Amino acid sequence: MAELIPDVVKVTGASAVIAAVDNEAWLPRGLARQLRGWLERMGVVCATPKPLCSLTETDYGMARRQRMPYEDSLISEFARYFGQPDLRLSVDASSKTITGVEVARDAVWVRAFRRRTPGGGIRRRRGAASEPAAPPLPLSG
Repeated sequence: MAELIPDVVKVTGASAVIAAVDNEAWLPRGLARQLRGWLERMGVVCATPKPLCSLTETDYGMARRQRMPYEDSLISEFARYFGQPDLRLSVDASSKTITGVEVARDAVWVRAFRRRTPGGGIRRRRGAASEPAAPPLPLSG
């Protein structure tokens, strides 16, 4: 499937590509490297974040503790809204439980966490209405 991306770029005239590596069976590291090279020769910036939520406005994760910088305003704009989540946790020091979560930048897994958290328990920053507080979540056993 990833081998088709350069052809799609030619047909659409895309100037930037984000090919998330949420499953290495679909886009192994070697193929991701080749894809970036193919697109670079076409004058197209390609980010292959592993996973998608590692994407920031300036770089992305490729492997544990390995980041790849990029320069592209379109990818940066996407990352500003859908990239690496930005969460602020409130923790009760005595019980070592999470008492609240403020979401500055959302992600798919944050939405899934919100659905599984009793009572919602997560509130959004930037003027969104607060959701009801959830029972505290234990940090560790």
